[in-house]
Amino acid sequence: MCLALPIVACGPASQPEVQDCEASLLSGLKAPSTYKAIKKSSVGKPVDKPTTFLASIEYDAANAYGTPIRSTYSCIYKANAGHADVSVRLYQGDTNDDGHTGDPYTDMERKESIERISKLADDAMNAALEEADNIVAGNR
Repeated sequence: MCLALPIVACGPASQPEVQDCEASLLSGLKAPSTYKAIKKSSVGKPVDKPTTFLASIEYDAANAYGTPIRSTYSCIYKANAGHADVSVRLYQGDTNDDGHTGDPYTDMERKESIERISKLADDAMNAALEEADNIVAGNR
């Protein structure tokens, strides 16, 4: 629950899914001491009755050669009662880690990449639920 006094505590950085995603990001960095968050966000999908939550962190950090690189790291979580369930992380990783070279992603490319990741997570969740239903029904 957020209080009206410290507005910063209600922002994306205080959301459990963003904190969990950031911890995952930091554990995989070559030089975590060079990490600097630029922008953090979390959004439920679909917005009205979320089934998944997407946490994204745009950041700067040095690569293995010491060169500062700007990237975006995303995590997708299963929703539970309208909130992200950080115990069920469906995806984690750099959203621009698919061989894209040159300039950083444009906003449209980043949105398309995140939508692809979200669809893969939704498909995986639906397949797992279907398999669970089959097991419960005795079909397996």
